[in-house]
Amino acid sequence: APDAFPAAYLVVQPAVMLAMALIARRGVVATPSAHPGSDDEARRLPTRLLTTPLVFLLSAVTLAATLSEGALETWSAIYLRLALAMPVAVGVLGVVAFHAAMGVGRLGSGRVIERFGRRATLAAAGLLVAVAMPLTLAMSEPVPTVVGLLFVAIGLSVMFPIGISLAGDRDRGGSGAVASAVIGVAYAGFLIGPALIGGIAELASLRVALLTVAVAGLVAITVAVIGLGPRGRARPAGQGTG
Repeated sequence: APDAFPAAYLVVQPAVMLAMALIARRGVVATPSAHPGSDDEARRLPTRLLTTPLVFLLSAVTLAATLSEGALETWSAIYLRLALAMPVAVGVLGVVAFHAAMGVGRLGSGRVIERFGRRATLAAAGLLVAVAMPLTLAMSEPVPTVVGLLFVAIGLSVMFPIGISLAGDRDRGGSGAVASAVIGVAYAGFLIGPALIGGIAELASLRVALLTVAVAGLVAITVAVIGLGPRGRARPAGQGTG
């Protein structure tokens, strides 16, 4: 039945990705590391990578970002066109504005990160998404709604790059494995996000479904403020925020 497709997609797609990851892992060739003792750690990483605090936190941030990016890329035009009964041109403009803001955000975020640091930038981006998305969904006029999407896109634009950058900053060996794991988890969001939003919209409404994008902002704030130390590393258990 056509209604069964979203549920089947959510089950089959992760299974296919897992199978591909296992196949790809068999072809990975270990290379010597310049860091003493890091080769043994790198060999152990694939089996426990996602359980380490750093990788778990960064994977959560990047997955939340890509879930939201995929959801808005797919559903923002439908929301503008059908839920708000706006003209087709406005629906198209929403998608164009979203991608333009994503591009501007990623191109311009370097100066912001250089000035304030990745942790503060991630927290600010999360706050922007968490506040702007509910306000955007509360609007009923085209201009404020599209402007709201611009702010959401700017906030989302820095979350994925910061997560990958922090993954690559691992002091000891295995930074490549960490970055690969984080990227692998994150890219699942592009595939799962649109179907997930569609499923929630079917149960509730598209407005309620898109409200979940604000959760990405809350995840970013939590990880930046509580989970990461001042230099962007995972905070040791029991350590306060300082």
